[in-house]
Amino acid sequence: MNNSNFGIKKTFNENDFINEFKACNRMDQFSLHGLRVMFDALNEMAQDCEMVIEMDVIALCCDYIELSIDDVINDYDIDLSDESFDDKTDLVIDYLHDNTMVLGNYDIDGIDYVLFQSF
Repeated sequence: MNNSNFGIKKTFNENDFINEFKACNRMDQFSLHGLRVMFDALNEMAQDCEMVIEMDVIALCCDYIELSIDDVINDYDIDLSDESFDDKTDLVIDYLHDNTMVLGNYDIDGIDYVLFQSF
């Protein structure tokens, strides 16, 4: 009888999580900031939902994407022409929340990035 609740488990800290991406040669998939956002979001989700998330770097690379806000606007053809908005980041994040799961966002040198589930 094979029960997926049993087996050898490892609890990851942020450095372990990042090192798994290094070991799989996937550091070009996400920035360090993005990996930290992903780790925090997945860890919080696991705690809140009382569930175990399997560490599968390839699946995470397939399931999630990290883009600048401007790239999201261009890649998903978000029309901002008719919108009255104070902050395009808020508008894009609202759009993403309506369509998928958003893990988080951050700013580096005045450029806003968002990490979300691919759709």
